[in-house]
This record gives sequence, structure tokens and C-alpha cells, in this order.
Amino acid sequence: MQKLVETIDIEAPDHVVYDVITDLARYREWNPWILHAEGSVTPGNRVKVTLHMFGRDQVFDHRILATEKPHTFHWCDVGWFTAFAYGDRLRNIEALTSERCRYRVELRIEGIAERLTQWIFGRQLREGLHAETQARKAWAEDIHTQGQRK
Repeated sequence: MQKLVETIDIEAPDHVVYDVITDLARYREWNPWILHAEGSVTPGNRVKVTLHMFGRDQVFDHRILATEKPHTFHWCDVGWFTAFAYGDRLRNIEALTSERCRYRVELRIEGIAERLTQWIFGRQLREGLHAETQARKAWAEDIHTQGQRK
């Protein structure tokens, strides 16, 4: 199994970060890769995500595997390619204080095309995971700061 991991401390409460992760309609506002996301974040439901990759817009389906507010949000890829390379993202949020948390995301890929996936998409996956984590941090901290000003 291939595993990519990003961990970052965020100056916002765990519930704020969780709300950012589960507010699919606003992904396009902060996520550098996602153009549109829709669906219900209830376990078992599907989520459609449109992103710009390799010069064109592409739609990917995900299934929500688990949610536990404000600590866990987990989804997996759904599509023909999962027979060859199954992927999932496990996001965990740990409260450090009432105003600060640690965010950790694991992108796990396994299957007969795991090495091929790494070879073709590895750099983009690593860079994308890092950029998305940084953007999530900035967005959550901004939301938290704005909320404190009100």
C-alpha cells in the first residue's frame, strides 16, 4: 500500500476545521484543485467532485466511509479504476487546545496498479495533498479569525 501523509497544526478549533472539510459547496472557494463538489457527507452516500487535471475538467465519485464530528472524515474513490488502484482519504482532527488542533490526512492507494499510479500521478498527488492541506489551514484560520471579530 502506498501512503501519502500530511500533518499540520491549525490555529482554529477542531469543529471549525471539520466544518470546512464537510462543507462541500464551498470547496471551490479555498481548494486549489476542486472546481465543484456536491453530495451528502453521510456515511454510505456518494460525493461528486469536479477538478481540473491534465488540462481538462474531470468528475470523480467518492463514497463517504465514516464521519465522526469533529474528529474524522473518511471517503474512498468510486469508479472503474478502483479495480486496479483503490484510493481513500482519511482525515483526522485532534484538538490540542480549545483554539488549536492538529489536522492529519492520509491518502492511501493500493491494488495491482499501485506502482503505475505512483509513477504517473505520484508527484501531482504529493503536491496536491500538500497544497490542499495548506489551503485548508488558511481557510479554517481565516473563518475562525472572522468569527472571533463578530
